[in-house]
Amino acid sequence: MSKKLSAFPCVPRRIISYFGEINFETAGEFLEKARQLDQENNDPITILIDLNGGIVRSSRAIFETLTTVIKSPIQTVITGSAESCGVIIFLSGQRRWISPGARMLFHPITTGTTRGLNIGDLKHYIRELDRDSSWMSRLVCRKSRLKKSKVKKLIFEPGEKVLSEKEILKSKLAHGYWPKQR
Repeated sequence: MSKKLSAFPCVPRRIISYFGEINFETAGEFLEKARQLDQENNDPITILIDLNGGIVRSSRAIFETLTTVIKSPIQTVITGSAESCGVIIFLSGQRRWISPGARMLFHPITTGTTRGLNIGDLKHYIRELDRDSSWMSRLVCRKSRLKKSKVKKLIFEPGEKVLSEKEILKSKLAHGYWPKQR
């Protein structure tokens, strides 16, 4: 079965919840669940997310695995918020949905390090921050109707920027509201 998503079932049977922080441990656990479901069959997998961010490398590993390794179609649903790296996980869905009140939070990517740095370390971290920020900027542009200038403001300018559910829908970051399940 191809990853074509024209017929996702209304009531998903294959659901993974990913709530909290993205780190190496939670990413490994999450990817193991996705791999197990994918090995069962290639029916769609629904990922419910309420993520408060985390480690960029872990988020990118999840994104790349879901979009290149997992054969099952993926749909993602923001059940609360997709903050920081949570946006990357949300954008891994071929079909993306939000619940009422959903929000997305953007900010410049940080290193997360508190150890003492020398000039060599700083140069390395600056290159890595620029690479990761540019990758995320291209991803958001590709998955939305946001203009490049708006995306640069979201990702590169200091401070946190929050998109409301209406802004998420208007920008086409999400395909619509998640259908109410009965």
